[in-house]
Formats: sequence, structure tokens, C-alpha cells
Amino acid sequence: MVTVMNRLQDWDEWLLLKINLLCRSKAIKNTFCSITKLGDGWFFAVIVFSLLALDFSKYLTLALSTTLTFIIELPIYWQLKNRIKRNRPPQKILGFKSEIFPPDKFSFPSGHTCSSFLVWAQLNLFAPTLAPYMLVIACLVGLSRVILGVHFLGDVVAGACLGTAFSYAVALTFFI
Repeated sequence: MVTVMNRLQDWDEWLLLKINLLCRSKAIKNTFCSITKLGDGWFFAVIVFSLLALDFSKYLTLALSTTLTFIIELPIYWQLKNRIKRNRPPQKILGFKSEIFPPDKFSFPSGHTCSSFLVWAQLNLFAPTLAPYMLVIACLVGLSRVILGVHFLGDVVAGACLGTAFSYAVALTFFI
């Protein structure tokens, strides 16, 4: 098991360095600095409240399901992150520097990606015409975390899976 984990870690580090090498231009870094801010949380509130303002009765279930999913997901996500305690790329790779200061100490899973995919899954269930746009945003937010050097790709994939799983679990249990 240790050998498999070491290989995954080696692959994650190699991929991070390759992506950073391909995306080293200042224009790309600046673009992804803006994109990553969409995963901070405020953007998701804007989406849900805007939809509620457009058609309260149509999007009320979306708002309730999304809110409940975040209420359930956040403490579990924090417990997971603080138990696994995976170091971020700058602490793991000698000489590597991230482009931004991370919001917390540990890397696995990516919270920005988790939140982005949580909202995508909610839209996929309750506002499916909007879901493809959110999927693009969620993927870009995840990619931004790797390009900016605060997460490994494995952290992003785990965050995407976690956010999606929580969304479907809550929605199917309480709202569908």
C-alpha cells in the first residue's frame, strides 16, 4: 500500500511541475488568480440568490438543497483535511513556490474545487440548463489551484468527487 501511495505522490508532484512549467507566463497566472477567486464562496451565493430573485418558487429547492449541502459538507471536509494533513506543494517540493497564499495549512482535498463541484451538481439536479456553464467554471477553478501551486491534481480530483458526492447524497435524501 505504501508503494502505491508513494507512486501516486510522485505522479502528483511530476504533473504539478509539468503544468506549472506549461503555464508559467504572467498572463496565465494572472488569469487563473482571478478564476480561483470564484471558488472562495461569494460567487456561489451570487448564483443562488440571483436565481431566487429571478424565480423564487422555481429555485427555492435549489437554494435549500445547496445550503443544506454546504452545512453538512463543510465540517466533514474540515475534519478530513485536518486528519489527512497532506502538505501543500511548497512544503512538499524543495524550491517550489506557489503564486498565492493558501487559505489554510493542508492540501487534501481542495476546498475550492469541492465547493465548485458541489454547486455544479446542485445546478445539474435543479437547474440543468445552467449546469454546463458551472461545470466549465468548476473545472477552471480546480485547474487554477494546480496552476497557482496550492494543490496537487489529486487534491483537486478528490475535491471534485467530494463536492459532487455530497450534493447528490443530500439532494437525493432530502429533496428528490
